[in-house]
Amino acid sequence: MKNTLLKITAVLAIIFLIGACSTDETSVKNDAQQNGTLLAKGSIWEGALGTVNSVGQTKFAVNKNLLLADFESILADQGEPTDLTDIFFELKKNETDPDDQTYVLIGTNGGGTSIGVMLKAVGASSLYLDDANFSSVSEGFTSTTCRGCATGCNMAFIRLQGKKVFYCNENGCGEFCTKNESN
Repeated sequence: MKNTLLKITAVLAIIFLIGACSTDETSVKNDAQQNGTLLAKGSIWEGALGTVNSVGQTKFAVNKNLLLADFESILADQGEPTDLTDIFFELKKNETDPDDQTYVLIGTNGGGTSIGVMLKAVGASSLYLDDANFSSVSEGFTSTTCRGCATGCNMAFIRLQGKKVFYCNENGCGEFCTKNESN
């Protein structure tokens, strides 16, 4: 009887441990799915996403996992589900005017897929979504996806009629480089 009770307790403890194991990333994805809407339509995107210090180093002001989960949801909605491995801020120069620069937020899988949004610096150091191309965050904003070879198909921008526009710089990828926009 004592051995049976001990075995049952051990099995229940193992089942409990298996059920309790969950990564932060899994929890974030599940929360986003349970809400029934993309976090991208919510408040995380409405405030400062990051900060820039006096020497140009960036720091996230929001949970990076939430941003990654949103980017992954956008990619899944495009019919190309992708697990992203990194997210970062990058200062991009206009391909036709190197004095024209902007910060972008980019998520990548490290193997040929990247997704990004344009940012604007507000005040001395806060980075927000650049709302020049949309009316409100709650209605959606434009993200750009570049897919292709891992050594190219990088996000770049130019200005057309005063607006910043992403394009995917092929960098030798040729026909394998594709661009997709979502909002």
